[in-house]
Amino acid sequence: MGVRQRPVQSMHLELPVRKKGKRKVGEALGMIPVFGSLAMAIGYTVVMGWILRYAVGTFTGATLSPENVDEFGAAFGKMASAFGNNMWQILALVACMLILMLGVGSGIEKANKIMMPIFFCIVRDSGNLCRIPAGSK
Repeated sequence: MGVRQRPVQSMHLELPVRKKGKRKVGEALGMIPVFGSLAMAIGYTVVMGWILRYAVGTFTGATLSPENVDEFGAAFGKMASAFGNNMWQILALVACMLILMLGVGSGIEKANKIMMPIFFCIVRDSGNLCRIPAGSK
């Protein structure tokens, strides 16, 4: 067997007994990291959807447009309700799939070359905003 194996097929090689009947146990154990990776990908996609929604709302001014706490609570309740954030979740999922389909060098590294400077600017500007005295424009 080669060194490169898929998680499901490789786990049966790690079992002490390599009989044909024991192979199913190893393949079942190999599904644990597959399902774990799937759960993490779903969780991160949900977070990405919320970030996209708030980022666009911040740049358009929609996030801070409510006049009082009740209006803000109503806007958040609408967004947090069932099917209230689906478009942003789908956009995040498509972006994530495109980055992963391009691979490590062409996808993840290039995305990081764009996103990390933007993140640095956001953090720097957030620090500058904290130094502005309250009530000044």
